[in-house]
Amino acid sequence: MNTDHNLAAKMAITELIHRYAYNIRTGRGAECADLFTQDGVFEIRQHDPLKPDSLLIRKTLVGRVEIHAYV
Repeated sequence: MNTDHNLAAKMAITELIHRYAYNIRTGRGAECADLFTQDGVFEIRQHDPLKPDSLLIRKTLVGRVEIHAYV
């Protein structure tokens, strides 16, 4: 992969994560749905970092409409 392309992709991913966190922290959760593709998947997970086998997917939301309704 081209180094410039790789760097640009990393920067875009970083910006996306920051926008998501900013929206949640500032009470703009509904705007988070727009950060997902139309068929995006959002999982609500439960995990104890001290127990590696404890991952539990509590809910799976598919698509912007479901994500918007949840957030």
